[in-house]
Amino acid sequence: MTANGNWTKEENLAYAAGFIDGEGSFNVYPNDRKNYPNHLTFQLEAGNTDRDLLASFRSVVGAGKVTVHPWKNKLRRKPMWGFKLRSRKQVHDFAVAVLPFLLSKEKHRQARDLIEVFELYPGPEAVALAKRAFPGRGAWKNLVLF
Repeated sequence: MTANGNWTKEENLAYAAGFIDGEGSFNVYPNDRKNYPNHLTFQLEAGNTDRDLLASFRSVVGAGKVTVHPWKNKLRRKPMWGFKLRSRKQVHDFAVAVLPFLLSKEKHRQARDLIEVFELYPGPEAVALAKRAFPGRGAWKNLVLF
């Protein structure tokens, strides 16, 4: 994990937390595949018009993908880049590591709730908590509870 080869692990985590505070989020939402009716997806995502910043962020996280997103409004000139990590364990482990450095109350809540959902998963309590903590993501109405 390194955004800057001269930084300590704590400095890299503080950098990543600042990036999440301003440009990122933690999410948990239902997987809409019919074969997995109670499966939850854990996600860390961030966006920026500077690909190098996201590449640096990715190096601190240690995994994930950086991809370009086309603009719907063609008047924008700079491409928008996005970072996503969807490995349940990697997202959880990163949330645990970066939690002490998050300054945004909302991002701190997202990380804390994601950690709690992870610890309860795959039980029905995890699904119920995720539905309350992350209501804006996914097709919760289609989720079949245990």
